[in-house]
Amino acid sequence: MDEMTLIAGAVALAFFIGGTVKGAVGFGMPVVALPIIASFVDVRTGLALLCLPLIASNVWQAFNGGHFVQVAWRFRWMFVTLVLGCALGASMVVRLDQRGVFLSVGAVVIGYVLLTVIAPTFRITTPRERAAGLVTGLVSGVLGGFAALFGPPLIMYFSALDLSKDAFVASMGATMLLASVVVAVSYIAVGIVTPPLLGLSVAALLPLGAGLLFGEVIRRWVRPDVFRWVVLVALLLVGANLLRRGLIG
Repeated sequence: MDEMTLIAGAVALAFFIGGTVKGAVGFGMPVVALPIIASFVDVRTGLALLCLPLIASNVWQAFNGGHFVQVAWRFRWMFVTLVLGCALGASMVVRLDQRGVFLSVGAVVIGYVLLTVIAPTFRITTPRERAAGLVTGLVSGVLGGFAALFGPPLIMYFSALDLSKDAFVASMGATMLLASVVVAVSYIAVGIVTPPLLGLSVAALLPLGAGLLFGEVIRRWVRPDVFRWVVLVALLLVGANLLRRGLIG
């Protein structure tokens, strides 16, 4: 088995694992898949491959339950800064060298794990919702455009609003669908996505879909807290490996 076959298999496995996490907990596909992919190919190639899977994994979630219109209107101002942040983040990717990208992505992944574990529970009151949303949209957009990791700030923001389960799922889906479309367009505009890579991104939909279906099975049979800790430990190890690659080249 040659090296290219091994890399293709590893990337397909990364999308399957990312899809499994998404299907099981409703988010986390890029934050799981990208660090694994970046262990075998350069980060920019990984970001290009993520474009279509990012969009596809959020379509169903965005429109499920019929809350899309209400969510889009409620968080319309956050969407404005989200779009601006995505464009800014995408422009940063082409300016940093490979080691800088590895260090940045590794730091974001480890930071996400640590915040998930130690962050205290907090709430955002209605009068502060719009202001907090503007900041969240900008931060999430920059992280999304830079490394397709726009999920962590959004998760914390929507959790702090104390939304119902259905509203939380719909809000995450609608926001991440918009962000993934903007990121894909931005990557095409700055030249990260090329026609060959776009074709490979289409092919990545197959292992992603299989992972989504498997994740739904896990959601029915495995305790959510157990699965969550397994994912966090795995992410910590992957993030540490990215930092190592950034430091030693």
